[in-house]
Amino acid sequence: LTLEKNKLISFDREMQLVKDYLDLEMIRFEERLHCTFDIAPGSHHYSVPPMILQTLVENAIKHGISNLSEGGMITIKTEILKNKKLQIEISNSGSYNPEITPQSGYGIKNTRDRLAHVFADEASFSIFNEKFYVKTQISIPLYKS
Repeated sequence: LTLEKNKLISFDREMQLVKDYLDLEMIRFEERLHCTFDIAPGSHHYSVPPMILQTLVENAIKHGISNLSEGGMITIKTEILKNKKLQIEISNSGSYNPEITPQSGYGIKNTRDRLAHVFADEASFSIFNEKFYVKTQISIPLYKS
């Protein structure tokens, strides 16, 4: 609970929170939820606003996986781009329909606002469909907390 008081936490700490959350959800969903991680070396040098990834993963389960009777997959992937920014991508089974889940929803709006507050225009956020997956991408600069 004290994490929200911090402006930034290490990417590694945030990922540990996400993994702990997913461990609980995997118990709840049993065989219906599968998770993979593809974390680029060097990602640990970056800092993120606390609970920002956890919120997006929670949205992926709430609006994606939980609506699929067969369940689905969540993948978290990072890449260090040529401009030295860290790109974080969360993919989940399902489809994104802005008419049903508007981009102005609380989780998405909160994510956009928090990124703008910490990184100004140096960060980016997008959400889109790609084949049978919803992809959420965040790009952040190297920023020392």
